[in-house]
Amino acid sequence: MYGHLNQAIEVNHESYAKVNPYCYAPPIAPHIAAAQVKSTLTVRSIIENLETALFEPQNTTSHDLVLIEGAGGWLVPLNDEESLADLAKALQADVLLVIGMKLGCLSHALLTVEAIQRSGLKLVGWIANQPQQEQMAYYQENLETLKRMIDAPCLGEVPFHPNLDETALAKHINVQALRL
Repeated sequence: MYGHLNQAIEVNHESYAKVNPYCYAPPIAPHIAAAQVKSTLTVRSIIENLETALFEPQNTTSHDLVLIEGAGGWLVPLNDEESLADLAKALQADVLLVIGMKLGCLSHALLTVEAIQRSGLKLVGWIANQPQQEQMAYYQENLETLKRMIDAPCLGEVPFHPNLDETALAKHINVQALRL
């Protein structure tokens, strides 16, 4: 979804197909899902779709912020040669990291932060997301560890919710703290 995460910023409701031209049914790695439907994902094709959606002549909507949601993690393959990180680098995008707060998240998050920094891109913030109904053991201690070790602001904590929409999500995120 292109849009913003708090009430101070209007959400742009474009057609779903327009803002998410690569949507595959099974929740699996993008390159595998694409192969199952005989499709190929490339950095170039994703950028072309993004440019079409944002800059087509009949589009009179102005976008102050475009949020591009990844799937599967920083280094998830898009194809045999490119990853999601390659897309972010090609776009010279600022990065907002979402950390799944569960066992193993400290190492995974810190390795991802290191990889983002190595890519030369800017980590502008991160969000603690609770992907499971049961809160992880020592949640608060893990959260505090991440706050100390990641040199970017924590923009919020999103509790587990099976049907969280953008209005409810906005209550948990502070986009004003973004380092843009």
